[in-house]
Amino acid sequence: MTEQHVSFEPPVVRKFSDRELRSAFGRFVSGVTVVTCPRDDGTAHGATVTAFTSISLDPALCHALRLRPRSRPALTTVSRNGNTMHTLMVLYGRPADPDAFRTYYQGTHLPLAHKLPGVRAIRHTVDVAAAEGATPFVAIFEADFDSAKEMFAALASPEGAAAQADVPHFATGGVQILHFEPTAT
Repeated sequence: MTEQHVSFEPPVVRKFSDRELRSAFGRFVSGVTVVTCPRDDGTAHGATVTAFTSISLDPALCHALRLRPRSRPALTTVSRNGNTMHTLMVLYGRPADPDAFRTYYQGTHLPLAHKLPGVRAIRHTVDVAAAEGATPFVAIFEADFDSAKEMFAALASPEGAAAQADVPHFATGGVQILHFEPTAT
């Protein structure tokens, strides 16, 4: 048996214009495909996916569904640069004055959060309920970034510092701050 060596040239990575991305998303026929993208370190990453669909052009997002043998499917949100999205989540505990919390949070704090650099999407609610019993939280905030690195850069920015410095002005019930790479199963 002879040994074979296969040389692999890394793919050339280039950014798509908005028009090229719109055209690619519009022409894609559902089915199995190979999705490739660069990692943060510049190396190539690829996966065979069983379904692919565009979500939005601005920000450029797509969903790719990967079925793995003997496991549940993994649904991943992918950003324009090919990385999975990274989410910042803030859970707000029950404040001393819920009405004052809601007014300040929506009128003052959320506008600060919208100024975070690199944020791709923001979601929030001030109507949290538990499936059973009382919930310790009154509000939830989520912000999506291209990567954990982008999220930490946003939090370290002047805008991030201003948002963090504002929290004690209204969050008398405390906060829990989490971050993660979301995967729907």
